[in-house]
Amino acid sequence: MKIFIAFVYLLIFFPESGNQQPFKLHSFKWMIGEWHLKTKKGQMVESWELKNDSTFIGKSFMLKADGSKHILENIELVYRMNEVFYIPSVENQNNRQPVKFKLLNYKANSFAAVNNEHDYPKRISYRLIGKDSLHAKIDDGRDAPVKFSNFHFTRKNKS
Repeated sequence: MKIFIAFVYLLIFFPESGNQQPFKLHSFKWMIGEWHLKTKKGQMVESWELKNDSTFIGKSFMLKADGSKHILENIELVYRMNEVFYIPSVENQNNRQPVKFKLLNYKANSFAAVNNEHDYPKRISYRLIGKDSLHAKIDDGRDAPVKFSNFHFTRKNKS
């Protein structure tokens, strides 16, 4: 009986285990906007908007010097049945079929999503560094990644 009472006490006063807070999609409004990264091939642009109370939509494309635009991927960040998924559809991969990465770690200004079944990347992470700087990273999912790519974006201010 004492174990049962202790269990009920823990459920009432400590309903969430671990150090993460319950997920709230609006917590990621910091992603909304247009983010730019200069590359040798042109400007890489990633833009995000809130579609509804459970979905963010994003897209990534290259703006070339001649003004042409090349779509790289379409992305959704979705909250479904108490789980959150980062779901990219990449133009030249997986027959353009979406791949689900489950959010495992998230804070007010960052998150990491994982799919250990995917060939590469296995982990995708985003971190807001100041109001106008965003760091995105893809990697092989290891604690000390051997294969990875970093993307340091700057927010484009609306004029």
